[in-house]
Amino acid sequence: MLSALKGNLATAPILVLVVYVSSGWETIEETLNLGAAGSLAKPFDLDELLSHAQRALTATDRPRAE
Repeated sequence: MLSALKGNLATAPILVLVVYVSSGWETIEETLNLGAAGSLAKPFDLDELLSHAQRALTATDRPRAE
């Protein structure tokens, strides 16, 4: 699903944070390589989620060409 989202010009700019219960490093690395803005292991608290979201938004916050 992530590769389809990122492969479509209309939806590619959407930021995706992947939340998982338990996964191996290979799976996490694969989702990041497919374009996920980050990953977060459950259980997590609100501050951790907000921190990940802020980093993702900051990383994509670039000046736009006029």
